[in-house]
Amino acid sequence: MARRKGSLSGKLMTLIAAAVVLLSLGAALAIQYDITSFDGLLHAVGMKEYTPSTADASVHIIDVGQGDSILIKTKTKAVLIDAGENDCGQTVINYLKGQNIGKLDIVVGTHPHSDHIGGMDDVIDHMDVDKVILPKVKDSIVPTTKSYLGLLTSIENKGLTVTPAAVGSTYQLDDGLLEILSPDKLYDELNDTSVVLRFTYGDEVFLFMGDATETVEDDLLASGTDLKADVIKVGHHGSSTSSSKKFLKAVAPAYAAIPVGNDNSYNHPNKKVVQRYEDLGVQIYRSDRDGSIVFETDGKGIAVKTEKGSKTADNSPERDKE
Repeated sequence: MARRKGSLSGKLMTLIAAAVVLLSLGAALAIQYDITSFDGLLHAVGMKEYTPSTADASVHIIDVGQGDSILIKTKTKAVLIDAGENDCGQTVINYLKGQNIGKLDIVVGTHPHSDHIGGMDDVIDHMDVDKVILPKVKDSIVPTTKSYLGLLTSIENKGLTVTPAAVGSTYQLDDGLLEILSPDKLYDELNDTSVVLRFTYGDEVFLFMGDATETVEDDLLASGTDLKADVIKVGHHGSSTSSSKKFLKAVAPAYAAIPVGNDNSYNHPNKKVVQRYEDLGVQIYRSDRDGSIVFETDGKGIAVKTEKGSKTADNSPERDKE
């Protein structure tokens, strides 16, 4: 009997030790990948299921926490704009695979900050990529960070070359058109070097602002560029540096998407900025509350789907298209 008791005690101790190891592993994953839910854990280990969009065209604000990653998907084309922080590469890859994306026609790194291009080296390493677009940056502010150098190394190792972002450049995405609006000069701040893009599909227009500040917004207004858009990817995660009143009036969006981390240390989005959008009657979606956000269109209207299902919309509000 004494042996049996000792055997049971040994098994119990083994189970307790295994539980401690699993809890420690879970804690480590939670810290590394900012996991705050079971869905977050599934993201981290690559088990999260995604429903592929079957719309003619769709724009996906991928939830990568405090960072940007956006997928533009049409019938046969796919464009990735940014890929979140350094630890978000696999999350982005999993999302792309969940959307049945086998090849990226274009990858755009809006600007060389890690919350935008940190995970891009992983994407380039593990996905077929045709073209990489990056902004020109002043020699005096070219970063030497591990994130940026790692991206350049991955581009070189893949046999790709960087296509400098050039204002006026357009790329046909089936029946849609992607156009570069900025930067048209060398700025002193990295955020202002952000590649600003406009995607037009039928009557619907999407504007992607990267982390561009009011300086760039003013330059876009002065250029006379038609800035009206149905959907705006809000600049700089809703920071007070962006989304001026006059700029928002020119864009006059129906929807705004804010990629932002839950309880982030920057207090993004800024309350006054959110209020500016609300005052204009804009429907706001936030990745910290809604998870990944998908805008689907046939060119005549927009349907909105969110990962957490907190809000949905079937069609765009009536608005002036002139």
